[in-house]
Amino acid sequence: MKKYLLIIAAAFLLLTGCTQETIKPPDLDISSEDGMITAVTGTYGWTENSESIQADSDTPPNIVEFQEDELIVSQGEVLNLVFKKTPEDVQVNIWNNDEVVKQELDDNKLKVPNELGSVVYEVVVEYEQGTVHYAFEVTVEN
Repeated sequence: MKKYLLIIAAAFLLLTGCTQETIKPPDLDISSEDGMITAVTGTYGWTENSESIQADSDTPPNIVEFQEDELIVSQGEVLNLVFKKTPEDVQVNIWNNDEVVKQELDDNKLKVPNELGSVVYEVVVEYEQGTVHYAFEVTVEN
């Protein structure tokens, strides 16, 4: 009898453990004429289904090294922010060394600067479920 109870308890624990979902904010994709990348998720606070999670990260210039793909763009090209969930507010910054410069965003589109080289962006998004900081890097070429 103990053997059956042990088997039933183990099966119950296995099934309930497998059905729990970890909550996390949605991904943010960035598209251009030349391709699409997924931004790295940085610091965030997220609440969903009565569960909350807080995560902290390094600064955008340091976390973009975890970006999976490279995006090479032209000077003045337009980048499109593609949200999986509708945001309530969006702010975009460029990190240039230790200087943070706010960028204009129009209909989830932003214009690449004319300077050549690496550009690190930070996108701070307010959703109904919380605030998420994303980071991505593009390489500006002629």
